[in-house]
Amino acid sequence: EAVRKRQEEALKKLELLSQRLRSLECSYLAQRQESILNQLSSLNSRVTDIASNKNDSNTNTNPQHKEASQRSTNTKVEEKPKEPVKETEKKFLFEDDAQDPPSVKRVKEACRSLGLTSARFKTVASDYYDWTLEQRRDTLGAENINQLCKTIVLENGHCINKNCDDPLNSRYYAVIIQYTTKLQSQKVFHFVRALKNYSIGKKKYKFRLAPPEEAVKLTGFEFNGTSPIGMTSKVPIILSEAILKASNPPFMWFGAGDKDVKVGVDVNEFIK
Repeated sequence: EAVRKRQEEALKKLELLSQRLRSLECSYLAQRQESILNQLSSLNSRVTDIASNKNDSNTNTNPQHKEASQRSTNTKVEEKPKEPVKETEKKFLFEDDAQDPPSVKRVKEACRSLGLTSARFKTVASDYYDWTLEQRRDTLGAENINQLCKTIVLENGHCINKNCDDPLNSRYYAVIIQYTTKLQSQKVFHFVRALKNYSIGKKKYKFRLAPPEEAVKLTGFEFNGTSPIGMTSKVPIILSEAILKASNPPFMWFGAGDKDVKVGVDVNEFIK
């Protein structure tokens, strides 16, 4: 009863404050009004809690309820063993095709192994390389021609190493560039030399296109089908920074193991 009286008094005060607020248009009184409303809400919650506690108390004093409670307490509940949480299987945008050449199958297997869920494959016409970049863009569904890329295998003819075991000073590199640009071996030279903090002399670097037969041996792909995904050797990959700026989000298309098949991937996912 005392709580209700306090609530009624508070409501009367609230009404008076509302009248003063309308007359004075005072922001301070508006804040006081909001505070009182919060207090009223708190009082209502307390009244509800008190009533609820009384009901619970009355229920617990019932002998039958006590007996049922004791039986419930003494009864052991057998917990079911938790089932192991299954990892969400990654969904890919491509499927296997019985007509896929072995090299394309290898690229698809590598995409699954690497978790490239953004990868999508496209078969093109045999005269694809006779088309303009705009025609290739439309066929692939690329956003712009800057997303069209190719993979070039370079050899450092003056490298002290004969293989790709040291990615910071490898004899061979697979360089991904856009079709809209030209390969600049001087940039590759500065980039690779920086990997060793310029500790190796300039004369130990001379980049050129790897001989075709050597490129095929290293990658397992024929001309115009070279892909940085699924290479038969661990050739270090250099990605042109311009590709990251070609679109948002960055996306690129390149060879998929065969001259008539291309694969597109999200650049950030590829880098990971």
